[in-house]
Amino acid sequence: MIRKLHLRGWRSFEEQSLEIGPGVTFVLAENGVGKTSLIEAAAWGVYGPLSGVDAVTARRIGADETSIEVEVELPDRRVLNIRRAVDAGGRTDVETTLGGDPVDAAKLDAVLAEAFGASADFLARTTTVPSSAVDDETVSAFALREHLCRVLGVGDLIGVADRMQQIHDENEAEAKGYRTASRRATADLADLADQLARADERLAALHEQRAALRNELEHAEDQLRLARRNVEAGERAAAAHAAFQQALTTARAALIAGPSVRDVRTIDDLVRALEDAERSALAAVDDLRQALAVVAGRLEAVTSAAAELNGASGDCPICRRPLSGEDVEHARRSHDRDLAALDSDHAAGQAELARASQHLDAVRGALRQALAVPSPDDLPAAGSADVDAARAGVEEVRGRHDDVSEQVAAARVMHAALEERIAAERAAATEREASLLVHRKAAVSRMAAVVARQAADQLLTERIDPLATEVRSRWKRVFGYRGALQLGADGRLTLRRGVEDIPFEYLSSGEKVVALLAVRLLVLGSSTRASFLWLDEPLEHLDPRNRRLAASLMSAAGVQVRQVLVTTYEEDLARRLARRGQASLLRVRSADAAWPSSGSTLPS
Repeated sequence: MIRKLHLRGWRSFEEQSLEIGPGVTFVLAENGVGKTSLIEAAAWGVYGPLSGVDAVTARRIGADETSIEVEVELPDRRVLNIRRAVDAGGRTDVETTLGGDPVDAAKLDAVLAEAFGASADFLARTTTVPSSAVDDETVSAFALREHLCRVLGVGDLIGVADRMQQIHDENEAEAKGYRTASRRATADLADLADQLARADERLAALHEQRAALRNELEHAEDQLRLARRNVEAGERAAAAHAAFQQALTTARAALIAGPSVRDVRTIDDLVRALEDAERSALAAVDDLRQALAVVAGRLEAVTSAAAELNGASGDCPICRRPLSGEDVEHARRSHDRDLAALDSDHAAGQAELARASQHLDAVRGALRQALAVPSPDDLPAAGSADVDAARAGVEEVRGRHDDVSEQVAAARVMHAALEERIAAERAAATEREASLLVHRKAAVSRMAAVVARQAADQLLTERIDPLATEVRSRWKRVFGYRGALQLGADGRLTLRRGVEDIPFEYLSSGEKVVALLAVRLLVLGSSTRASFLWLDEPLEHLDPRNRRLAASLMSAAGVQVRQVLVTTYEEDLARRLARRGQASLLRVRSADAAWPSSGSTLPS
């Protein structure tokens, strides 16, 4: 049982300490003080996340610390101390000792399960009951069937039934597939073979047709290429003719019009004429250069003689006879005349050489242009070229080829489908034999699952009957003959009125309270070693008479459930029970009230 509960910074409590003894204890407080907070604090302190309590939202605003310390006395009298603290970020710190020795927090649930003879999850939903259990079905349900199966030793049998059901489902799914295959196997294989033979013939014919069209397409593409080459040849011939005419025009401008140019008919004739003209022009230039060289030599000789005459000492430079002044003057005038004539000849020769060189350059330029013109021997023979017609022919053949290719693809798909279907039909004969075996397995596993589950339900019903009888008895003490509360083998509660079974969720609030109270006390006392039950305001849904009966039911909890704690604001009822020695009273006040914050035991 829970001997001590210490709260710090929990909801409306700044700090609160409670010491609780065995028997029934009524915790008295006005509404809003925090009675529900006490149940939540105890649940979270003992069970942590399994309690379903959000400890972060329970933190008191402004509190330095939010923590719960619980001292639990186990059935073997050892003391389990648990301290849980939570910060604003939701991080939880857990410290646990058992008999003074530290306990790993991860093993706490296992310690509780071993000590109290039930899973920690079941205990969390059974030993601490919030007021919402009356209206919230998810809270009121506490996995009774699973717990009873484990306690009464039928869990393994139910596990066998579940496994047999799983095997049946697997075999049934496989058998369904076999049944489909068996129906397909009734098809006429001879008809399918006939269809496959016809598909083979059609596919072969289509392959042959496509091969012929491929050859026709290649021929049409060759014709298109030939037409394009003819067009290109014509274009090159036209370009060559235009270039020939331009070269001829250039040659006529560079040459003196004569029979050699007028008689040109081909580019070869023009090249030969220009080559002859180039040789003639080159010879003329060479002749002019030689003539200029002769004139230059004579000019140099006359100039040298004149220089010697001017520097002579009175002797003839040739015969060395003495010269008179008249002779010298005559010789000088003769030299001047020769120099003037030679200068004139030299200038005329240079002018003539320039004209001849210019003519040579013009001839050579025309020759280069003529040499760039393609020779007729280098040009392909031009033929008639209808490219558009050839292209249209290619497209027409390609369209027929593509159509046949699509037919080939479709025929292949149909052929493959027929082969696959025939293979499936042939395999179906083998599958029918396997189908019989699978159906037998499905039937056997189904029967085994049904038998195992019926045996489990029968065993559970037989072992749960004493509990169900006691539940009906305790219900009758409170409600008399207002129906009989039924506890089924599946752990569900119903109310039998006449021949009708009323589900738990349709009971009144008062009926739900008594049902939950009776079942929990009975289950805790008979199928666990749990020694405490904390209830949040279970009396508020009852009328005055039923409050007294429910309180008496709690006070007679029995030896096993040593401690029952009930929060309530029904102080008069609690005091009357206390005066009879059936309960203890404990008043709590929150930090927000004007009274002291510690719990105090009230006189009866």
